[in-house]
Amino acid sequence: MEYLITLALYCFILNIVQISEQFNENLEFKSSLVEEDAIGGFVTVLDNILNNLARNTSKPDSNYCLPFVLNIDGIHEFTINVRPFGYCSYCCPIGNPSNHVNLYFTNKEKGGTFTNLKTIKKSGLYKSAGFRKDLLTIIYIHGFTEAGKNFGGRRILEAYLSRAEDYNIILVDWKNLSAFPWYNHAARNTKIVGNTVANILEFYNKTGEIDLSKVHLIGFSLGAQVTGFIGKRFKGKHKIPRITALDPAFPLFPLEDLSQRLSKFDANFVDVIHTNGGMFGFPISVGHADFYPNGGGILQPGCRLSNLIETRLAQTTVVCSHYLAYEFYAESVRNPKAFPAVKCGSISKGHFKNCRFVVGGYMGFPANKSSLGNFYLTTNDRAPFSRSMKEQRFKANIID
Repeated sequence: MEYLITLALYCFILNIVQISEQFNENLEFKSSLVEEDAIGGFVTVLDNILNNLARNTSKPDSNYCLPFVLNIDGIHEFTINVRPFGYCSYCCPIGNPSNHVNLYFTNKEKGGTFTNLKTIKKSGLYKSAGFRKDLLTIIYIHGFTEAGKNFGGRRILEAYLSRAEDYNIILVDWKNLSAFPWYNHAARNTKIVGNTVANILEFYNKTGEIDLSKVHLIGFSLGAQVTGFIGKRFKGKHKIPRITALDPAFPLFPLEDLSQRLSKFDANFVDVIHTNGGMFGFPISVGHADFYPNGGGILQPGCRLSNLIETRLAQTTVVCSHYLAYEFYAESVRNPKAFPAVKCGSISKGHFKNCRFVVGGYMGFPANKSSLGNFYLTTNDRAPFSRSMKEQRFKANIID
């Protein structure tokens, strides 16, 4: 079965590269993003092939249900499993979902060291671990093939720890349920993980150890869809104050049925950063404030293969634009005014031609209810990614 996983990885990368190449010749802003779920169709075919092959094998033993990690560039790690975790006859059994969700907690006082709170319901557990009810609680949820303390989670963690104020920071790890190449199963498992985390928040809110009015959910890719399912559980005075969705996953999630995907109704304020819309990321606005850096489309500046070879990150070509969502957000945590954006209903190929070129809001960390709608901005092709409004105006050749 292992060689089939390798083949699946190769086919997956080849297909994505072919789709990306269709857009390599034009990085100009589009008036709208591709709304056809091409990746969803491909992963469904791939999943059907893998499923048919797996059905002819014996029921998995414990050795087949231990995900392993593949490091492709010394930085990014991918979680892979020979069998999916799910409810099919050939699946690794999920059993109690709580066994597959870990909550790694830290704050400044703990010096960035983690306490794994798991998903245990025990009155006093959070207080004894050093969790402070008076602080804002940041809960970060990773995406497909990742793990809680992988690169994306570390980027977010380090950014918040760099700030003067303290936070409760929880990295949610659901790697067993989101391992490659079983995207279909991972997408279905987002609801399971969402309900599991919601149960914990509900329990510790009742014990008085978590204040739901100070919870900020941040999710990347499939993790953004998890935040939506968490948010759907809380209504009225217990509604989650804020969800930040970092390029929320598009493949296999519906455009119209809001009950099956993240929407602006899942929190009092939902802000979204679109960096790979129409491929891995959602191509339409789903929040109260949706930000489209460089148009939000399939290929971001700096993610051409030639750029990545130059920076020795050629292996990340497939996911470069998608991953930039958490890079942008982490930079905004360190520098809240890093990403000034203009507000528009839409944009055209003439960069910002139809927009009033004034700061309408700031993308990322400082986003709030005072700035609602669709926002556009340009960035640099490498860190630091931020451009001042003056730099953006100059690049766009706009003169008052």
